[in-house]
Amino acid sequence: MFPYHVWAYLEGGEAPRVAYDRGFLPGRDDMTRFYLTRSVRVELSKYYQNKRIRYVEKKCAHVANRLVPRADFEYSDEWEELAARYFESCGDAAEYRARRFRETTRSAFFTHALEFRHGDRLIGMTPLFVGDGIAHYGIPVYNADYRDVSIGNHMMAAALSVTRQMGLDYCYLGSCYTPGDLYKSRFPGMEFYNGFRWSVDRNELHLLLEKSYTSDSAHLFETNEYISHVGPGDFTDEVLRHRLTVVGEVSRPVGRAVPGE
Repeated sequence: MFPYHVWAYLEGGEAPRVAYDRGFLPGRDDMTRFYLTRSVRVELSKYYQNKRIRYVEKKCAHVANRLVPRADFEYSDEWEELAARYFESCGDAAEYRARRFRETTRSAFFTHALEFRHGDRLIGMTPLFVGDGIAHYGIPVYNADYRDVSIGNHMMAAALSVTRQMGLDYCYLGSCYTPGDLYKSRFPGMEFYNGFRWSVDRNELHLLLEKSYTSDSAHLFETNEYISHVGPGDFTDEVLRHRLTVVGEVSRPVGRAVPGE
């Protein structure tokens, strides 16, 4: 792991989507600083409910959802209690996730809330960023008693359905660096940023995860296994220089890209 991050700062009235499109995710909740990562998103025009999603939806047929603009969202005791109980069940990650959730729901990132109820009972909530044709699924909270019906998977799938119905282009789901993150890759229309372009190849993603858990010191882009999988033609100097300038692949730097602070 290199001892730096690639940060990006928006300039000249650039919308956050400029950074999202190029593999960056928010590094600050005020949406002014972004970091390059293995971002995962779903192209919503290609999203549909496959057999696995329909199965989970059937298990959660008693759960209703509602999209609430931030201006109409009430910081009630009900959702504060839900969040507190959820984070108690998160083990070692509880403190970090609780802090990030509180920061997110009080920041510029939080434009909408997606609420989930069983009857009158609030059982889940996810903060969303929605803007300029994209959405970003934030840190969710839910009633741990509903884990046996896969409520977490249902909430993410519901967010994809809702944002698709809104006519958005993409919904971003975070990053994928561990096997535990692979659930984000199992939705139709999935793409991930591999460091120089968006890829739809799940086998490539699995290879990236596998290589990150080995002691191989070679740079990934210089290993025959990865180059042969992606295609040797993608790694010629001519092609790589082209990708640094073409919008939609890697493109120009977003605002100012600087080493990690």
